[in-house]
Amino acid sequence: MRRKITSEIWEQMKTAYAAGIGLREIARKMNIPEGTVLAHAKRHGWTQQIQVATQQLAKQGATSYRTTTVIT
Repeated sequence: MRRKITSEIWEQMKTAYAAGIGLREIARKMNIPEGTVLAHAKRHGWTQQIQVATQQLAKQGATSYRTTTVIT
């Protein structure tokens, strides 16, 4: 019997993926078919969203560093 994967579980998996855990490993640990997790991540653009967030954080960090350097 199929079970519904709640939005809370998808968010937990997305957070784990953003933390560096592989999608296949997440699927195995959550007892969800790998294909389901891979398809959902691709359909919802998890990789792109994480890359954009990482780039924004890097820019903020670089800007903060430059500002700190100029002030001292």
